[in-house]
Amino acid sequence: MYYPDEELVNKQDPIVAFLDIRKRNEEGRNMYSDEEVAIADEFRAMVENVYFRRRVFQNYRDKTIAIKVTSPKVVDTYTADYSNLIKFAEEHSIKIKKLAKSLIFHLSF
Repeated sequence: MYYPDEELVNKQDPIVAFLDIRKRNEEGRNMYSDEEVAIADEFRAMVENVYFRRRVFQNYRDKTIAIKVTSPKVVDTYTADYSNLIKFAEEHSIKIKKLAKSLIFHLSF
C-alpha cells in the first residue's frame, strides 16, 4: 500500500480555507476607500466581459487589489473589449502579471 509523504498531503479542510479567504477579503476591503473599490469593481466587470469563458476572482490584499483570471487563452484577446481593457489598465497604472496558468491584474492605490 502506498502512503504519501506527510508534507504533500493537504491537511486544511476546503470549507475552512474558503471561510478564511472570505474573512481576509472582508478585512482587506476595509483598507480601501469606496472610490478605490468602485474602480476595482469596474475593472473586474471589464475583465469578466473580455474573459467571459474563464473564472475571475477579486482579492483584497494588503498592498493591492488583485483580479485573477484562470486559464486565459489567446482567443480571448481578439476583441475590441480587450483593447479597452488594456487602455484602462494603462490609464490607472494597473500591473499585469502573466503566469503559466493564470493572469493577475494588480491595482495599487
